[in-house]
Amino acid sequence: MTPAERVRDPVLIVGSGLPAAAVARAVATAGLRAVLVDEREPVREGGGEGLWYAPWWPGGEPPIVQLTEAGIDRLEAVYRESGEGFSANRRGRLIVTGRPELARLLRSMAGRQVALGHGPLREHTTTDWYLPSPPDGFRGVPDGCDLLEGAGLRSAFPFLDPGMVLGVHVRRAGWVDARALRRWLIGAIREAGGVVVSEPVRGIEFTGDGWRITTVSGARLSGPTLVLAGSRVRSLGRLAGFELPWADYTRLVGVLAGGARAIPGSCPMIAADLDGWGAVGPAGELGAEAAWGLPSLLADGDGGLRLEAAMPGVPAAAEVGRLGEALLERLGQAVATLRSYRGPPGGLEVAAYPMPLAPDLRPAIGMADRRGGFVVAGVGMTVGLVLGAADLLAAYLAGAPLPGYAPAFVPGRFGPLSLRPPDGTTSRVDF
Repeated sequence: MTPAERVRDPVLIVGSGLPAAAVARAVATAGLRAVLVDEREPVREGGGEGLWYAPWWPGGEPPIVQLTEAGIDRLEAVYRESGEGFSANRRGRLIVTGRPELARLLRSMAGRQVALGHGPLREHTTTDWYLPSPPDGFRGVPDGCDLLEGAGLRSAFPFLDPGMVLGVHVRRAGWVDARALRRWLIGAIREAGGVVVSEPVRGIEFTGDGWRITTVSGARLSGPTLVLAGSRVRSLGRLAGFELPWADYTRLVGVLAGGARAIPGSCPMIAADLDGWGAVGPAGELGAEAAWGLPSLLADGDGGLRLEAAMPGVPAAAEVGRLGEALLERLGQAVATLRSYRGPPGGLEVAAYPMPLAPDLRPAIGMADRRGGFVVAGVGMTVGLVLGAADLLAAYLAGAPLPGYAPAFVPGRFGPLSLRPPDGTTSRVDF
């Protein structure tokens, strides 16, 4: 189907939250007719209000970094286009470690980013020439990153544990109010002539010449192209008749009420590299092993602290609270003031959000079904990935030139995908 033909027929985007809204906005602004079937009520946003972004992080593969940077470019453009209509900042992401071998590795990674053109690397043993980031907005923040060690690190961030030997302050980083950004995207979809239907989906079927979506109210929406976006791609894919090789991961988010007294509210997001990214460590008192992503900490703007980490598997509901306590304990190894914090009983509220990921932990962006089915999945941890993936998917649909990193994210990169037509048979489609 040519791009001109797609303009006359709607692209059906099914999902929830920021990923689906970002895809629909990118599709609509590419000149295609977008119909967003948003399963989440407009006032809700899974995972809380904040989403972080950063141009690179330990272990980030080059294609993921390139996709993320494209998304950050889009974020800054949208921020200007909206008239700074949603809360966003470039306070940065401070990656700290207390282990000398990891400090050497972080220093090497920072130098590699300089070589790749990510801005200068400024090294500090004092704070004489270190420029703190402003609390809000994108203006007045240098690019590149600042490497702080010894007295420089302790002076700039006195709340850290004295055992932290190195900090890398990545400057083109921060977080945004994901709920407000999503509201703006919904408005932009409608302004571009798109349609937004806020209802859960009851059925997805291929009719032979296109796709038909049935909502819980009985409404039916049809179009030749289907896009599934967000954390429910796997279950929505089963409705549509195709299966992707996902692994279950969980995004653990905790809010510590009143915890902002532990760190300044304007400081960058703290990411503690305690064991080396991807290392396996004890999950507190659970007596189980959990591979934590870099545990992160930031002020949530309401006097609380927000704690985040990613981990494999899906914890039982009864374990979520104890995992949150374990996460708080781990972050206390890097942030000394957390260990002395005594908040109200039950002051730590913890939630677990599903985050299905591909086996190689890369996002999946592109065609998943030759009948005209596309997916955007595995992007929920960072707003840079969300917006970069949305633009990449829109380029596929509009027939625009694709960036060189696009093949790294094709859904069929693991081999044939399973298709299950309505008759119950299973076939394999090799992309």
